[in-house]
Amino acid sequence: MSALSRVSKVSAFVVMAGLAVVPSFQSQALARGLESRAASVQPRAQSARSGFATEITKRSLDRYAALLGMDATQKETAAALHQAYAESSKVASEEMQESMKALQEEAEDGERGALFEKMPEIMRKYGEKRSGLQKSFFDDLKSVLTPKQEESWPKVERLRRREGMNSGMPGMVSGSGIDMTDLLPKLKLPEAEHAKLTDAVEQYEQDLDKLLVEREKADMEREGKDGGQVKMDFDMEKIKARMEDARLSSIKVRDLNRQYERKMAALLGDEARSKLGDEFKKRSFRQIFKEPYPTKLLGAAMKLDDLDANQRKALDAEKETYERELTSMNEKWMQALDKAETEGKAGGGMFMMPGMGSESEELVAARKARRELDDKTAERVKTALNEKQREKLPKKKSGNTDVHLAGGGTGVTVTNTIESDDEGDEESGGGRMMFIRAGG
Repeated sequence: MSALSRVSKVSAFVVMAGLAVVPSFQSQALARGLESRAASVQPRAQSARSGFATEITKRSLDRYAALLGMDATQKETAAALHQAYAESSKVASEEMQESMKALQEEAEDGERGALFEKMPEIMRKYGEKRSGLQKSFFDDLKSVLTPKQEESWPKVERLRRREGMNSGMPGMVSGSGIDMTDLLPKLKLPEAEHAKLTDAVEQYEQDLDKLLVEREKADMEREGKDGGQVKMDFDMEKIKARMEDARLSSIKVRDLNRQYERKMAALLGDEARSKLGDEFKKRSFRQIFKEPYPTKLLGAAMKLDDLDANQRKALDAEKETYERELTSMNEKWMQALDKAETEGKAGGGMFMMPGMGSESEELVAARKARRELDDKTAERVKTALNEKQREKLPKKKSGNTDVHLAGGGTGVTVTNTIESDDEGDEESGGGRMMFIRAGG
């Protein structure tokens, strides 16, 4: 799979906790989105056993090779194996997309019942094929190792579980999707500082793996009760129960991450400790600390070469005021969200559905205050400029993609943001689902 752009938005077919959502295939982008994020929206049991595990990327392969201490010849062989896997995986995903597209066309022709009858079988076959491809790849990879290297294979298995820990229900609790072993290298700490963390990182890997194995076992037991099938089950009580299980499991991972962030910070010098803390907070609460629209707006406005002295003064003042108020409001929003998630009062997370619980008043107020600050600041920035200057400013992007539930009675809007860092590593930025009336 090729690396995504800095921020890309995709729609995906969702079978999550018994919820089925069918995307419109009016564009190839949506069809590609189905394949690219299928892993992220499947139940973890599906991820573990039915072929929807996180994709094996070239970056993943590089990490496996480093853990195993592969030599140049082995790396070359591994790259060839990965190329063959990637090509076969692409063919499988294209076949699945074509099947789903044909199914969508049937629904548009009035055969909506076909969605519920045929979709589970399509996803089952795709899952089995993808699962088989991944198993073959790892079997082949293991076959090129020396006996000494095979002793390190459990490290690869632990890494693989960490890579897949956000498949299932991503973003249920802020900070639960962080892998500290992946975060630390990106801080680019001096070698002396990084060496201080060796023992803590090893212990973190083992402690996190215990939680992931526990989660995987629970998912497998649940899948066993379901007969191992993808089901179109709209029992709201079951959906709520599964989401609550996912929330509690996510809290365990979040708390472990926080425990080790504090432990690692205590081992570092002041500068390294500050970098770790800032990055950990930003990754934990991406929706809060990602670059806001007014910051982009101010940055673009202040680069205009035809500003007069009064305009520049007004923009400087606006920037100072906004940054001061933004810091305060972000802190309040972060605290409100953290409290609400811990207490189960953060709504439905990605899935805001009837009966999924309401948000705390504190959280609603904090998010509203931040939104109002952004809107008012953006308006004042635009007001300070003339019409010709305003035309040069970046436009605010909409984050919604419409999809439709089979049956025509209700539609939903889904947003899922995937951010790639400079190395092309994808990270989910969270998502949102709201119900809208689509007739019927």
